[in-house]
Order: sequence, then structure tokens, then C-alpha cells
Amino acid sequence: MLAIIIRTGTREKSALQLAEQVLNLARYPKEGLLGLYDVTLDELQSISGIGIVKAVKLKCLAELSMRISMA
Repeated sequence: MLAIIIRTGTREKSALQLAEQVLNLARYPKEGLLGLYDVTLDELQSISGIGIVKAVKLKCLAELSMRISMA
């Protein structure tokens, strides 16, 4: 699902590969999508193919997910 949010990849990497890299940034104790909440914009942008717009979208997704889980 994260690849769908990312939408496009680069010439070298598909959106699915970018999504895998994003998920790999998540650290213990929150791994996977839950860990996306603690990943910084700079960390997201360190991935080739993730610019400021995609990074902000991913952080918004993490925030929205957190708020839904609290509701």
C-alpha cells in the first residue's frame, strides 16, 4: 500500500522498491509502518527518489494513522 502512496519510482527503482527502503528506515521498537512516525524528513529525503513532497506526504500519512489509532 505504501508503494501506491509513493506512486512513482525512478529510472533505477520502482515505487515498490522505494517503499521497501522507506520501511527499512523504521527502527526498533516501532518497525514497519508504525516506525514511519519516528522517521525524519531528512531521513526520508536521503532515499533517492523521495523528495520533499513525497517525504511530507509520508509524514502526513504517519500522523493520520496515529490519530486514527487514538480515535
